[in-house]
Amino acid sequence: VIITGSNGTGKNTLIKALSTSITIKNLFLTANGAEIYSPTLSKTEILTQLTRRAIGVTFFQETIFINGQVVNFQIYKNSMVGSKYKNGKITLKTKDFQCVYEIGSKVLKKLIDKKIRPGDFITINR
Repeated sequence: VIITGSNGTGKNTLIKALSTSITIKNLFLTANGAEIYSPTLSKTEILTQLTRRAIGVTFFQETIFINGQVVNFQIYKNSMVGSKYKNGKITLKTKDFQCVYEIGSKVLKKLIDKKIRPGDFITINR
């Protein structure tokens, strides 16, 4: 339930009274408008994070780095939209193995901007 209203209308008092009457502590979470309007996150994502915080759910994100020497770098010809490429693939070699990765537009743009060529050593944050 989201309760909205002007300052001083008793929203917090009402929720605190309800939570004490049903003997649940910290049942509610307050948020102001500045927390909900963010240039980097959508409103849905912010409300999801607030809901998780209210019920005590914590998620940890694992970061995977891919390191290796570029063996081959291919842009799919049929993936060009206007002047931007959509996807491609890159083959990376380490001392233990060689693997082919499908790459999307963001990684592809970075590789093109940095002028990555076969023989270069790179790290990709997956």
